Formats: sequence, C-alpha cells, structure tokens
Amino acid sequence: MNKKFLSAILFGALMVSSTGTFVSCKDYDDDIENLQGQITANADAIKALQDLVGSGKYVTSVAKTADGHGITFTFNQGDPVTITLDDETGSGDVVKVVDGILYINDEPQELKVATSETKPSIIMQDGVWAVLQEDGTYKSTGVPVSGVSVAGSEADGFTLTIFDKDGNKQEVKVPSASSLVTSIAIAVPVVEDEASLLNEKNVVYYGSKELINVSEVKYPKDAIISALNEDGTRGVAVNVVVTPTNIDPADLKFNLVNSEGATIFEEAVVSTPKGALQRAAMDGVYTLHFALKEGVTVADIKKGSIISQDDALAVVCGKAATAFEYKAGLENAATITQGKTTGNYEAKDNTYVKLGETYSLFGKGYAADPSANPNAAAQAFLTKLEGVSDIALSLDENLKSLYGITIDGTNFTISNEAAYGKEITFTVKYTNSASVAQNSIQSANLKVTVQKAAVTAGVTLKASHILSTDATKNTVYLPLADLAASVTAAGDKIVWNNANAFTYKTVANNTPADGFALTSSKKYGATPANLKIAKDTELGGFTLVKSDKKTDATKLSEAAYLAITVDPEQENVTADVYSALIQFVVTGNDVDGQSKTLTLPATVELTLTNPTSAVSRIPMYFDGDKLAAYGAVPTGANLLYDVRTAYNNADKAEKFTVTAKADKDEWNVQEDNHYIVEIPLDELYTETQKFEVSYQHFAGAINNVTTETIYITGQSPIKDGTITVSKTTLDLATGSDSFLSADVAGKDAFNKAYKLLNSFTAEVLNADGTVKTAAAAKDVQDTRIDDIKLVATGENAGAFEVTYVYKKIKDGKLVNAEDTDADAKLVGWTIALKPNTAIQNGATITFDLNITDKWGVELPAQKVSLTVKK
Repeated sequence: MNKKFLSAILFGALMVSSTGTFVSCKDYDDDIENLQGQITANADAIKALQDLVGSGKYVTSVAKTADGHGITFTFNQGDPVTITLDDETGSGDVVKVVDGILYINDEPQELKVATSETKPSIIMQDGVWAVLQEDGTYKSTGVPVSGVSVAGSEADGFTLTIFDKDGNKQEVKVPSASSLVTSIAIAVPVVEDEASLLNEKNVVYYGSKELINVSEVKYPKDAIISALNEDGTRGVAVNVVVTPTNIDPADLKFNLVNSEGATIFEEAVVSTPKGALQRAAMDGVYTLHFALKEGVTVADIKKGSIISQDDALAVVCGKAATAFEYKAGLENAATITQGKTTGNYEAKDNTYVKLGETYSLFGKGYAADPSANPNAAAQAFLTKLEGVSDIALSLDENLKSLYGITIDGTNFTISNEAAYGKEITFTVKYTNSASVAQNSIQSANLKVTVQKAAVTAGVTLKASHILSTDATKNTVYLPLADLAASVTAAGDKIVWNNANAFTYKTVANNTPADGFALTSSKKYGATPANLKIAKDTELGGFTLVKSDKKTDATKLSEAAYLAITVDPEQENVTADVYSALIQFVVTGNDVDGQSKTLTLPATVELTLTNPTSAVSRIPMYFDGDKLAAYGAVPTGANLLYDVRTAYNNADKAEKFTVTAKADKDEWNVQEDNHYIVEIPLDELYTETQKFEVSYQHFAGAINNVTTETIYITGQSPIKDGTITVSKTTLDLATGSDSFLSADVAGKDAFNKAYKLLNSFTAEVLNADGTVKTAAAAKDVQDTRIDDIKLVATGENAGAFEVTYVYKKIKDGKLVNAEDTDADAKLVGWTIALKPNTAIQNGATITFDLNITDKWGVELPAQKVSLTVKK
C-alpha cells in the first residue's frame, strides 16, 4: 500500500475507494502496524532532530532520500537527521515554497503561494495540503498529507509531521535560517540619500540594441544588465545588519523589493563588508549584491511595468524587512540611451605572482617579488572596472603549454618552474554598452611577473610562547635539533660542533638583510600594516642553552635551544604567529683548524599567545552578546553600570574601554571612568544599545587588543529574581491575622536571598519591668526595595481591611510607630474582617503583593491566595 495516501485512513478511520464505496481500515491492519513500528523506530531520530533545534541549530536543506523512502534534514552544524517510513512505493512528501511557487518533492506545481506576517504559507487542511492565497484564505492542492511529511518555506521554517496508527500526529518545528531572523536594518548606505541604485557605473545597456557577452551570446533586446564590480561581484551593493548575529549569512535568502513585493533583482549574493564596515562583519553586518534579473529591460523601468524607477525598495529576509530606503530606477530614465563605453578597464602595469597559486583577475598579487617573503605588499591587479557586462582571460596556447598555465574564466594558475622570473601578458576580453557585435568586444592586457626561483629553507624551527612580564617566564626556547641535523657533510658537522655563536640575516625578497626579524601575516592599526618583531627591540637576550633550558652552552655541540626573551609591552607584540626565512651564519674551525663559515637557511615560526588569566566574559551575565546590566542601586535618574563587573580579570586589563556604538540617542559612557555606562531609568527593559568593549592585554602593546561588540539592556536584579510566599491560611479566630516578614522570601537575579519586610525580636523585661534585654532588629528590608503594598483582590476583597504595621525601638522596647516616624520600619500588615461581616470557613481570599524597587521598576503583582480558617 502506498503510504502517501495513508493519511486518509489516519484522519477518518475509513477510506473512499475509486468507486466511491467505503473500505474498512481492517484491510490495512498490517500496514498500520508496520507504520507504528517505524514511528517507534524513528524515536531516536526525532529526538536528535529536537535536540539540534533545541540547541539553536537551524536547517539548511530538506529533501527526500535518494531511494524516496525518507526525509533528510541537513543542519548548519551537526550530522544530518533522516526520518523514514518505508514501503515499496516510497513514503513521505517534502512540500515547500520557493520564490512564491509551491514545490512538492522538488517538482513545481501550478500554484502561487502568498506570504503573510501572521499566517503560514502551507497548512494541512482536511487531510490534504493547502496553500495561502492573497485574500488570506487557503486553497487545497488536492495532495493528501503522507504518513511522514514536512512542509514550510524559508520564511516560515519547516514542520515535520508524523502520524501514528491512531491518527494522532507528532510535530517537530524545524527553523530555517531566514525564519530565525528577527530584524534587518540598513547599515551605512553605499549610495547618497537621493541617488538611484541603478546608474551608468553599475549597469550596462544600449537602447533597443541586442548586447553580447565575450562568448558572443546575445542578451535580450533592450536588456539592462548589472555591471561587474572591481571585486568580481555583480550588481548594486546594500549594507545591512542582521539580528541575531549568529546566523551564517550564506544560509540566508535576501531580496530587494518594493512595497508590493515586486522586484527586478535576483536574490542577493552575500559578501564581507569592505572598508570601514569590515570590522563590523562580526556583528551581523553584511554587504548584499543584487544583480538585475535576466530579461529586465530599460523600458520596464521607464514604464514601471515591474517597479517604478522612483519606488522605494526594502531588503527582505524571511519575515523581517528593512525600511524602504532605496530608490529603484535609472537616473534620467526618460532620456537615457546608452551606458559607459570608454574608460571601462584599467590594470596595474605589472603585478607579481607566486608559482602554483591560483589568482583571480579581481583579486590581488604582490607589488614586489614575493619569493620566500610572505609579507610582500599586496597589490590589486585592477585599478578600475566600470560599465563592464562580461570579462574573461585568454593566452596563447603555446605559452600556456610552456609555462603550465591554466585559465578558468577570470582565474589563472601558473605551475611550471620554467616560468620563474618570466613576465607574462594575458589578453583580457570584455564587453560594455557598445558591444553589439564581435568587432565591438573590447581587448586589453593584464601583465604579471612570476617570482624568481624561490629561496627555500631546508628546515622549519617552531616555538610557542605565552606572553608574560615575569622575568622568569619571558623566554622562548627555539629548538636547534633540526637545524643541526641539516648539516650533513662530515666536515661541516665539525665546523658546527666547534662554533660558539650564530649571526643572523633575515631573507626578504630573496635578499638577506642584517638582523633577526619576524613578521606577522596579519595587518593591524589605523593604517593596517604587518607587525614586525626584531632582535634588540621586541626580542632580546639571544643565548645558546643546553637541554635543561637553564645552563648556557659554550659551543653549538652542547646547545639544544636558542633562548630568546620577548617583551610583551612593546607596541608590536601581540598574540599572533610571526615567521621569516632566517639565514643562520655559523663560523667555526674545520678538521684542519681552518676557519669556515656555514650559511644555513631555516624558516623560523614563533607563536605568541596571551596568558590564561586574560580577560574573559562571565558567561552567566551574557545571553549571546546580550548583557543584562543591573548595576548598583540608582541614586539619580540613571542606572550606573560598570561593564567591568561582567568580565573575569578585568582588573588585569590595560585600558578597559567601553564605547557607545548605537545609531540613536546614545547612553553616556563616563569620560573619567570609560567603562561605566549611564542608562536612563525610564529605558530599563525597553531599550537595548550597542557598545564596543576593548582592552589591552599588556601596557604599551597597543595592537594586542581585544575588541568585541555587546548589546546592553538595563535591568533590575529584583524584577529578575523570584518571590516566594509561604503563608497559605488566614486565621481569623480572633478576627484578624498578620502577614509578616517570615511569610514571604525573595531571591534576586543572582539567587541571593533578601528580605522584603523588617522584623524585630521583642525585649526581655526584669521582674520590676525594667529592660533586661533590649529589643533588636532581626530582618532588615533590603535597601533595593522602594515601596511594597498588600492589596486585597477578587470577589471577597470588600470584606477585609488591610492595615500597615510599623514598629520601632524606643528605650530598648519594641513599640508601634507611625509611618511618618523617622525610625519607623514596616513589619507587615494586619488583615481583618470589616465590622458586621461574616465569612465562611474555607473561603479563599486573594491579595496582590505590589513591589517597586529602587530602579523604579514595578514588579508584576505577586499573587497571594489564603484560605480562611475560623
């Protein structure tokens, strides 16, 4: 039996046959029992699915298995999970919406599906799939829901549904990346406020002509085409910030639409922001490139047949969208006839490349020969690319064969050693707004020079070091065994054994320079540069030591290490990997007593790390990057929050600094105490603002800095705590009862107990009535409580009178007080029946315990329910 139609049994216990008669379910008992067995067998898979969802993972694809007998969920992390209901015809459907079209098992249906902020795109209705329409109703597809199925969309996420033998269904909600997006906002716009997205720099067009690409394939007549950007992306760029920040943007789908959901753009291609936004990429900021859809014409934009040129556009992902901030159309669209036809392409006169590496025309090579110097300055091949619709590299076949050159579109690799030191000129073909025939395809050059024959080291000397200012812990030990082993000639070994010192030369661009300097491959600083650490500045104390790392060696034959001290407080020292090709020059006597010099190249790689006592977040204060700021009890209009209290070892950090990064009215960071944030009390819980936290690990080491983004919300430790009421009965045998400190307990957000009311121990008197033992305070109301009230509620509220009880100590005795007394303390309330009233034994009376704390926060009313006892 095909279980695709089993849902009809499960929903109704009877199934209508093709002749219209009813067939008893008993005919299918075996199938149902088999189905139940498979559901039971799938229990582990369902739990694995639930565990992945519960741990914050999201699905990146949902598809039927290759044999058609199950559904596989692939997540952004963790192993895929497969749910199967197996029979001879396959089982299970994947029903999803892609670009507004319904797909069942990857087959498009003739059904368009609407989207809604509040309604899912696909539902189960009377045992069949139904899809949302523009009017808000659902239209049946006529396709029965199978025994195991999954339905949904990128915007909504997906729902796995499995039915058991009784027709009961089990559902597991599985989010997609897009369904988890809660908000998108425009970051820093890349166009002026009044500029259009489409202009002659980023589109290619020529009136009613048919443009061609470099392969001479024609574009549609009157087509408007997104131009290539200098980095190889295509189309207009829009910078957005996505919340939450922990979703891989590669898993998200972004569209650029007008207010009616129409667009002329393809789905976005996501890239890392450039320039000033680059560092912010860690905070969920991304650059989206929107290329025009194939077939869109200039006339479409002029006439507004899809979108109007003046339409404001918004970026949409899932059910989140930016504001409508971008204009759609071409500038001067009414008169425009042709785009940019000259000055489209410019490249550097020459750029160096390495042998065996793959380069992109849109990428970078080197400004100088990079042989044996990984830190040669990078240089882009292109200096200009505007108004280009298509581009490709080519080269004479004989040169390709001679130098082992492969070309793939705009990528190239040179692999044959015969190319060392050779200058090679590629032909660059490209098309622009004048390219309507073969003779109008443009041609230019790209000239590169291959590195000289590489200088290589026979060995690599590696060492790791934890940075420290402690003189007993500031030495790194570079092992010499491999360098000694590289001396293989018998006579040279004697020279090594007799030598008592090294000299050093650092090889850069195949040329040795005096001294010992290691360079990081990363760049730091306001003007980014590679950090370099060198002997006699950041590095000092080069000493040969024996294997015990304590005793100096007088000859290389005794030496196991080169001991080097590292000063972590120097400007260029940071936690990173530094390396260089070093020529170690060794001079000693040979077997004949004659002086001889050995030149021994070796790559030195030094890894520097920060100590484990470095500053780190206290996890309990954070939810992702969100920080709950409690602070001290406010004394003014602002909550003062010391961000250092949320970090371990913040006192060991240098220049712990907090900087406001919000794009709205910022909360102040104190100038003198640049780690204390002032949060207005009227914005607690309602506002969250962005801040950057930075700190140095060592004084002076200005690049050994940790910088991270956090989002602060002002909160109250009282509101975020708990209140427990232990009193359960109201004893009215004497007409009244009390609600005192012992009847209620509080714990703050840190799980620390506190008192909501005051209490006292009564005095002890002598026989003559004098005070033997004075009354004393027992419980003291927490200073964080500003006001506390007990209010009768519910149907019986009118039968009771609640009286505040204040006490104070006078002459050693506990006496009643008025709330106006300076030393009066609230100890609780007396609850009494009003005169001339009666109430049944066992009746229930309810109260609200209303608390306002010193943060000005009114806590939700604590419900108190008491049973009357008479």
